[in-house]
Amino acid sequence: MQISDHIYQVLGPMYANLANVYVIKGENSLVMVDCAEDEKDLEVIRENLRRFGLDKLPVSHVILTHKHFGHIGNAAYLQQNGAKIICGEGDADSIESGTLNEVMDFSPFQPERDYIPCKADIRIKDNDELDLDGVKLKFYTVDGHTDGSIIFEYKEGEETVLFVGDVIGITEDCKDTVLGWEGAEDFDAEKNFKSILRMAELKCDIILPGHHQACMQNGTNMLIKAINTALLKYRQPCINKE
Repeated sequence: MQISDHIYQVLGPMYANLANVYVIKGENSLVMVDCAEDEKDLEVIRENLRRFGLDKLPVSHVILTHKHFGHIGNAAYLQQNGAKIICGEGDADSIESGTLNEVMDFSPFQPERDYIPCKADIRIKDNDELDLDGVKLKFYTVDGHTDGSIIFEYKEGEETVLFVGDVIGITEDCKDTVLGWEGAEDFDAEKNFKSILRMAELKCDIILPGHHQACMQNGTNMLIKAINTALLKYRQPCINKE
């Protein structure tokens, strides 16, 4: 699905997959956002790149929004084919060493193959900015969902696009928000809530999440709605039990 002049969704629910994968078209290459899990996913991605006439452009960089296996399983293969791997500082060691027990042991969706570790070529810190073949991005660290989750902004014309990984998702018809999976060993609700509060200070038009559907308008309103979703999820009982 073509989302804008330069952004394409090449994997996701419309292609019978839980995880969303996007590519941003640069001047001479593609920047991929997450890369799904296995060879079957990769073949769907390749087919969609062919469909959109993007298959002749190399994938120069792969941005891993967080270290869960369903989003990073093909990173080593893409790196072997010339892509640089970008991830949050807090997730980089696990991605490099393959210590993803919080996924393998706790995920409700068991992986079909083992994770292949790969080098983190660029480790993102808060407020880092990168120009990747003309694709200009600003990153924010939003730990909680994982130790090193990242989100980033991309401006296309007058619109600001926010890639949010699994911190939040968008419900059907963009009516509300949901929160990312909380079953991983390193999930931290308090940190996640603080990250959602921080995200609500940002302004955006389009939100592209790691799961669920895209939100193509009024993205800032959805970021604010995410606070209410988080408050309802994380609030403590107000009755004194003593």
